[in-house]
Formats: sequence, structure tokens, C-alpha cells
Amino acid sequence: MMMNFVVDMCDVLLYQMVVDALLLCFCEDCQMNDGSEERPYYMNSSLMVNSLFVCFHEQLILKS
Repeated sequence: MMMNFVVDMCDVLLYQMVVDALLLCFCEDCQMNDGSEERPYYMNSSLMVNSLFVCFHEQLILKS
């Protein structure tokens, strides 16, 4: 029983690290690139379509 708990906790921690890494990569891509021909986004197109408003919102905040 205890071994199941330990394995499950490792799975949850691994999943949490992957989500954190993806979020960090997304934020860095939005900050360093603007989607132009010279500096295109490196994120997947489906991720870009679903969350591009976050980049625009972040850029608006940075310009203010």
C-alpha cells in the first residue's frame, strides 16, 4: 500500500515538473519572439492558437 502511494506521488511530481517546464518555455517564447519573420514563435501551432492572447496581453503589460 505504501509503495503504491510513493509511486503515485512520483508520477504526480513528474507531471507537475513537465507542466512547469512547458509553461516556462511558453513564457520565454512569448517574451523573446514577436511572431514576425525575423523572430517567429517556436511553439507548436495548436498551442499558439489556443493561448496566443496570453502573449499579446503580456506584451501590452510590458509596454505600459
